[in-house]
Amino acid sequence: MKFTSVRKSLSHALLAGSALFAALSLPGGAQAATLVVGPPATVSPCTNFSFNVTIITCAGGYSGNLMKSAMTNAEGLAALAALGAPATGAFLEPKLEGLNSNTGIINFNTLLTGITVFGFHAGGAGDGQQGTFFFSADAGAGVNIITITDRLNSKATGLSNAALFQTGVPAVPEPGTWAMMLLGFGAIGLSMRRRTKPTLQLA
Repeated sequence: MKFTSVRKSLSHALLAGSALFAALSLPGGAQAATLVVGPPATVSPCTNFSFNVTIITCAGGYSGNLMKSAMTNAEGLAALAALGAPATGAFLEPKLEGLNSNTGIINFNTLLTGITVFGFHAGGAGDGQQGTFFFSADAGAGVNIITITDRLNSKATGLSNAALFQTGVPAVPEPGTWAMMLLGFGAIGLSMRRRTKPTLQLA
């Protein structure tokens, strides 16, 4: 009797979790716009770019090329801090120079995993504005190449140089995932708490 009651409680909890997962997966709720952080952009927005990796947050663009032999610009350092990267401006590897402004391929020498923060300078292609842009992306289990797939509906990206600031940071579950887990555990606890106690029957 007790085992049957627990099994029913778990079944109800799983159904509740499935319903919640379906609700969180509805169109409009799953594909949120890229969050913009850091100082206000002074030229074209960082959201004008699309990539082959999932972008979590971005900052920029800031007028000019902020990434020289080192990154010391105050706006750039504030952008890195807002993206969760070390605000030292230090490159994890030598900056990539002379990149192809038409293909938009960024091939770092480091295997990118987890939360990865990178930046680049792009000339006046696509939206016609040149500047420096910073991005926090989820590289998952490993990505070798980051590709700019679109710049405001233009095949030309204007990409000139790129720098890697952070990689290998484990991704934290999204708020929707946390909510689903917590509600699932709550449903299990509530169902088990409310199950009926067996009654004694007199012979």
